Amino acid sequence: MLDNLIKSRFVEMFGDPIANSENLVLKPLNDICVKITDGTHDTPPRYSSGYLLITGKNIRSSGIVFDEVEYVSAEDHKIIYDRCNPEYGDVLYTNIGVNYGTACLNSLDYEFSMKNVALLKPNKEVLNGYYLWECLNIMRNYILSMNQVGGAQTFMGLATIKKITIPVSPIEIQNQFAAFVEQTDKLKFRSIILTNSLENMA
Repeated sequence: MLDNLIKSRFVEMFGDPIANSENLVLKPLNDICVKITDGTHDTPPRYSSGYLLITGKNIRSSGIVFDEVEYVSAEDHKIIYDRCNPEYGDVLYTNIGVNYGTACLNSLDYEFSMKNVALLKPNKEVLNGYYLWECLNIMRNYILSMNQVGGAQTFMGLATIKKITIPVSPIEIQNQFAAFVEQTDKLKFRSIILTNSLENMA
């Protein structure tokens, strides 16, 4: 319900991003991100501890999930992280396989590695990560239909991602939306705590 509230708030503030009903300036991601890259496409050995490895199965529109987590060695992590260095507030975007075309905001404030997930670093002078995250998810089906690639496994390369065009609102208004999302996330957290407390009392 709260996720739907965020989507409704986005459309209320910025209009339908597919139709660009508010006649916002259209920009390709390559012009409004300071870095667009992706994690490894290799298969590094997995371990029970080490550096967290985020793959497509860990990406949901609501955030990173930790149901099935894997780890890589410090040596493999360094190789991956030198190319693809997700930081707090960046947008993670699945570009192959599971949950293809799904964006989430990186809420982790520590280093981790990624596999089959693209990294979008917003230019914070013109683009807020919260805005980019929600915009890409609202436009998901449209983006996939416009960039459909044949074959058994759906894939969207970096060149294609860089050309994805989105409407861009003034950064001040984007920041207002981000503040709304942060408040909503606090409500989610309180709801989870309350639910867990009630279950423990039952």
